[in-house]
Amino acid sequence: MQCSSPLDVKRVIWKHESEELINDPRCGSDHYSLHARRCVALGLTAEEVENAQPLPGCRAAFYGWLHIARSKPWLEALSASSILERSVDRSVVRRDVRTEITQWVRDLGLEEKDLEVLTANDNADEDHADMMEGIFLKYATTPETKAMIFRGARESLDMFKTFYNTLNQTIAKLQ
Repeated sequence: MQCSSPLDVKRVIWKHESEELINDPRCGSDHYSLHARRCVALGLTAEEVENAQPLPGCRAAFYGWLHIARSKPWLEALSASSILERSVDRSVVRRDVRTEITQWVRDLGLEEKDLEVLTANDNADEDHADMMEGIFLKYATTPETKAMIFRGARESLDMFKTFYNTLNQTIAKLQ
């Protein structure tokens, strides 16, 4: 449970959450609003975005992440959430964001300005993963705490796989 983490850890988490939910100086917006603007560019109304329900497999993944956040030791829970940002970090996973943006623009009939969330969120995810790395280096000093980090990351990546498999299956049905 992250609520039991030390104060220095809470400060890093609060900074992270402030950028996610209030204002990220990299893009002048919170990340939810960026994603909502992308959905509107795809043709949804703001009301449809606000009232959207997750697909069942995605909902299961969200419940899994909530379970870890609420029931596991804070270091394990932090690892489970942090790995999601590290998993899209271009210094870890080789990606060509320019090609991704071009493909989204072409495939979905969008303009590049409609996809600012891709680059803004990618840059933020890399910075956020780096923020958490210092915590892991400071607090994961025993075999037990290191095992917590790996367990949290592994379980979270399992849910990430479920989440994306659900999205991919749904997209395939639409084509």
